[in-house]
Amino acid sequence: MPLDGLDIGRYHLLRLIGSGGMGEVYLAEDTRIKRQVAIKVIRGEAISSVNTHATPNAARLFEREAKAIARLNHSHILPLFDYGEESVNGISLTFMVMPYCPADSLDGWLRQKGEARETRALSLQEAAYLLNQAAGALQYAHDQQLVHQDVKPSNFLIRSTREAGLPDLLLTDFGIAKLITANSSSSQSVRGTPSYMAPEQWEGNPVIASDQYALGIMAYQLVTGRLPYQGGPGQIMYQHFTSEPQPPSAHMPLLSMEVDAVILQALAKKPEDRFDSITAFAQAFQQAAQDSNETINQLPSLKTSVPTFASTDGRHGPGAGGSSDPYATVTSRPPEEQDLPLSVSDVSTVITGGKDGSGDRVTPAPEVNSQAMNEQFPMLNRGDWDTGRKGRQPKRQSGRGLLMVALALLALILIASGAGAYYFLAGSRSIFIFGGPDITATTRARGQSTAIALTTANARHFASATAQMKATSTAEANPYAPGGGTLVINDPLSNNSKGYNWEEGGRDGGFCTFSGGTYHSNIPQSGVFHSCLALATNFADFAFEVQAAVISGSSSGIVFRADRATTHLYYFIIDESGNFHLKVYFDKFDTSSVVASGSSAAIKTSGSNLIAVGARGGQIDLYVNRQLIKSLSDTTFRSGQIGVVALAGEVAFSNVRVWKL
Repeated sequence: MPLDGLDIGRYHLLRLIGSGGMGEVYLAEDTRIKRQVAIKVIRGEAISSVNTHATPNAARLFEREAKAIARLNHSHILPLFDYGEESVNGISLTFMVMPYCPADSLDGWLRQKGEARETRALSLQEAAYLLNQAAGALQYAHDQQLVHQDVKPSNFLIRSTREAGLPDLLLTDFGIAKLITANSSSSQSVRGTPSYMAPEQWEGNPVIASDQYALGIMAYQLVTGRLPYQGGPGQIMYQHFTSEPQPPSAHMPLLSMEVDAVILQALAKKPEDRFDSITAFAQAFQQAAQDSNETINQLPSLKTSVPTFASTDGRHGPGAGGSSDPYATVTSRPPEEQDLPLSVSDVSTVITGGKDGSGDRVTPAPEVNSQAMNEQFPMLNRGDWDTGRKGRQPKRQSGRGLLMVALALLALILIASGAGAYYFLAGSRSIFIFGGPDITATTRARGQSTAIALTTANARHFASATAQMKATSTAEANPYAPGGGTLVINDPLSNNSKGYNWEEGGRDGGFCTFSGGTYHSNIPQSGVFHSCLALATNFADFAFEVQAAVISGSSSGIVFRADRATTHLYYFIIDESGNFHLKVYFDKFDTSSVVASGSSAAIKTSGSNLIAVGARGGQIDLYVNRQLIKSLSDTTFRSGQIGVVALAGEVAFSNVRVWKL
């Protein structure tokens, strides 16, 4: 019986917007505070009609999902509003209440972007942006000993779209999540989506690294526009166990060997051969993407025919003839994409054909001619990349593009000077350059010496030197009066690996987290103050700057000369109206006072602002976008930690730099 129009507690169900393996999702209205919400319900009678013993287990699984989500407090995880049980018209219902997101899912966004571009493959930078968000959410869940078990594009809802056209993601559907500390059972069901399931998940033994495998499949899909394994559910399962995926560059030749290596390590058959954590995978991918971008920028453009693939999820974007709601898990998805509850014994049957040999044996999907493909697009071989040890990072390969550019330039020089025939050793290949017979012995000797020196190893040094020069130019001198000082912090804030111990997690009604390559301060409600400090810092005289991009709300700011133990600090904040103020807090926020306030045209009312402070003794200078907006004198605090802050909203911070004076 449809539940449309019925009431569950204070929630009035409006319409069905989707269904999944563990329940149905309804658009509803919270009659108490008059807002729309999404309610996921599971009906006892619906399950008991199929299996009289399933209802208690399903209800327990549903309750476990609710409690698991309730523990999660992360900017890229869909929060839980409410949870309960209700009897409606004699039907026993268990329900969860979550925000209603009218925007599409990542899967729908990819389809729409693919239609506009005629390919569903994203650039490496776009893919890295999305994977960083996904990895941040999953790492947070993993830190709570929670495995999602169904990571795929359709389980990421879109909260908003940034100016660059890239979405902010919300991970949802922990309906099959499993606490890895819970006791497992031999009768445990295999649950998930076949195309994204790791081998150990097919066997009913999901671990934290299973989510990394699924995110690796998603990464493959983002950069190539296709899934690594094709076919029906049985064929796909067989390939997960037995077949090595084609390198992504087999489908997108411009992808580098570094990108291939990172994704293929995440797709290792054994969990211990993958990266140490899902964050390590995302960081390695981002580094490979940056390296590839530097190489591509030095090469001429190359048009490539890119294959597209059909929707891997049954959802339809707005106006496409189906539900546009991102919560929907439509049952008309292709078989390889449907959520699959399957007993462990069934998995064995699919692989072996049954103990009695009477079952249907699976025929693997046809293999691509890898030899021909590798001849056309040479790939990284096993000898260059060892995945036999847990967490081993793929070896950094030389920039092939840089080497070829260098060789081409040298060739032009030699030809222009009438050089004779030479060969250059480039890996295992010989490149011949022909010239005239009038080359001098000195030129010949120098050319030969230079040619032999330009090996792959030296190309690595050349690329490293280029990166070093870029890093040096980025670390410019202190731009704030009186100048001088030593640059002691130059942190992009993409992760917490620099050793400054930026706070992570929730406290005082707000939380701090690394996500999407930036550091986020999130205060869900007004009237709450919560700073995000770099606990391993302590400065007296310094200049401190950070880039701040407001995601929601209207204010962003920085904290300095803070003491986490006593909660005293200076706090400099700006808002979208162009106003600013500097406050001093002490006595655990029981007492505060405004030191300075005003407005400035230097403050951008939209986009991001570069916020900075210079402090020398009692002299404090406030800057926005490198323009001095206020100078003052205050000696309340002399030294302490630095940090960032948001008020009643969320702000993404990046590129912190500190000069010690």
